[in-house]
Formats: sequence, structure tokens, C-alpha cells
Amino acid sequence: MKIVGLITEYNPFHNGHMHHIKESLRITGADAAVVVMSGDYVQRGVPSIMPKRIRAEMALKCGASAVFELPVCYASGSAEYFAMGAVSLLDSLGITDFLCFGSECDDLDALERIADILLDEPAKYRILLKKQLKNGLSYPSARMQALSEYTGDAGCTAILSEPNNILGIEYLKAVKKLNSRILPYT
Repeated sequence: MKIVGLITEYNPFHNGHMHHIKESLRITGADAAVVVMSGDYVQRGVPSIMPKRIRAEMALKCGASAVFELPVCYASGSAEYFAMGAVSLLDSLGITDFLCFGSECDDLDALERIADILLDEPAKYRILLKKQLKNGLSYPSARMQALSEYTGDAGCTAILSEPNNILGIEYLKAVKKLNSRILPYT
């Protein structure tokens, strides 16, 4: 039996989320979907629109086989903490074969290239990042500029300006940090 993991907030659950569950099962060939979902507090630390039990019930009725709550310390944290907490939970289950997430760019190779650079932080990249920070840029802007310069690819800026791409990169970093066997899909 093959299992796909989904990392979600479902705040609120809508038809696009139902499509994500069904499409994730289809493209991975998985037999079941397990969901890691934020509880009563979601990213940015705000209360969820609907109670977690109702959101979990909707996910189960729309094709998920199980829903696990992401602890609030991860659910309300930065993209990096959110991703690490959720991927750690999926990995610790010992049953998750795939991770399927949405991204605006729909380009797993591009996301993985960026994740590798951000995870390894080569010396040249670190120098470029420090230069941008000294120029007064915020960390996200400095990171975009440094990556663009490091790779020679202006497309990095576009990729890093979209929220689902950023989360996807953080999921990929977490999979690599954990040395997980989970295979990513987007």
C-alpha cells in the first residue's frame, strides 16, 4: 500500500482542497492520503476560521484516510518551522511514501535546486546574501537577490515571491534535512 502525505491548513476547506486530495492520489498512484493539518491556530498565529474537527471531517469525507494535527508551535511558525514540523510528523509515521504539495511554478526541479542552495549555503551564496543584507534589504528580499545572482537565473526571484513555492522549498529542505525516504511531488 502506498501513502501520500498532504500538509494543509484547510482554513476553510473548499473544493480546491478536495481536488488536491484526489489529484495527489492520482498523480502519485497512492492508495491512501494522510493529512497533517493545522489545529485551532494557523500560520501567522491567527485562529482558524472553522474548528479543527469540522475541517478534519471535511477532509475525511473528501478522500483523506487520516488527519493528524500539526502542533501549534509549528502551525503558527515561519514557513521553515511549519514545514519541518509537518514533514517530521509525516516521516515519523513510517508509512508516508510521497509528499504532494501545490506550487505556483509547478516545477519540482527548480524548487529542488533552490532548496539545495538554501540548505547547503555555499560560500559564494553566503557572501552575496551578506552583501544584500548590508545594502539594507529585508532577509526575504536579500535572499531573492542573492539567489538570483548566485544562479544567474532571474527566475529565482519570481519563484521566491510566491507563497506556495516558498512552502514547497521549505518542505524539500525538511525532507533532505531529515534524510527522509518521502518522494516529493508538485
